[in-house]
Amino acid sequence: MRAVPGLLCALACLPGCEAPPAPKAPAPQAEPAPKAAPRALPEPAPPAWPAEGSKLSPPEAVFTPGFGVHTVFLDAGHGSPGNPGNTSCLGIEEQAYNLAMVEHLAPMLRETGRFALCLSRTATPGPDYRARLAAAEAFGAEVIVSIHSDVRGQGQPCPVPDAAKPPAARIGSSGKEAKRAEAERPHGREHSADEADAAQESRSALRMCNPDAPGFAVLCSDEGGEELARTRRELAQAVASSLARTGFLPYDGVDYEDLYALDPQTPGVFIDRHRPGRRILFLREPRIPSIIIETHHAWDPREERRFQDRATRDAFGEALAAGLAAYLAGQAERKAEP
Repeated sequence: MRAVPGLLCALACLPGCEAPPAPKAPAPQAEPAPKAAPRALPEPAPPAWPAEGSKLSPPEAVFTPGFGVHTVFLDAGHGSPGNPGNTSCLGIEEQAYNLAMVEHLAPMLRETGRFALCLSRTATPGPDYRARLAAAEAFGAEVIVSIHSDVRGQGQPCPVPDAAKPPAARIGSSGKEAKRAEAERPHGREHSADEADAAQESRSALRMCNPDAPGFAVLCSDEGGEELARTRRELAQAVASSLARTGFLPYDGVDYEDLYALDPQTPGVFIDRHRPGRRILFLREPRIPSIIIETHHAWDPREERRFQDRATRDAFGEALAAGLAAYLAGQAERKAEP
């Protein structure tokens, strides 16, 4: 059949027939919302002592006009016959560490031109404690500073390969028990040969570790009269404040319990509270203001490693110089008061 022109159009227009829908225009696209700026994350806090990378910035020692030259007796603790002190988690005997530390600090103090020094010992073994105090008196020391390391809390054995074992690290159930044992010895007397042999037999090649009690402690005594107790405490406070300002951590004293009382004014300062008659000779006996500085916790691997670094010892020496300068300047001011 021949198509009739217009037929399709007519059919599309008949009733009941719908015209094809017109094509829809595309829906307008909404513009994307601007992206929120990335949220700034807070700067991470710098690592604190004794973490690796923590910074030490000692204050500068301030020598007031007319400061002059002051006499300091610097003691490397332990190091007399049968008295080696603790053994660190790295296998270093305290008597060796103390001597190495003093040998590092002494030139730093001398180089200021403000301190004349007398060292208690330059070798191991050295004089006993009473001989050291007599030497301090003969020298005319204005202050006595005894350098030590500490062990605290409950140590756990840290096995090491046989080839790396130290020459016998002392094993005890706690740092506190070691302190009590030392305090129980009659002061002024060193271990006898039998005691030294027994101590050697009680040692083990296992090193002790406890990272839970880091920090320095500055020990002093409040025996011997009000004026002497005051000067001892002021010496301890000046040195502890300088160490804390440097970035060293003051120990909180939790493991000392009844052995030392925390000074309420200055973190890191402790007053000897061993049983009467058993208190520390170097603190209670001299009429010269004296302190013991426990530089760090030798069972803490972080602190022990840091104190093997020259930079740490340098910072400690600068802090000690600043603390001594502050104390001695304060005493001069007090004497000058009408």
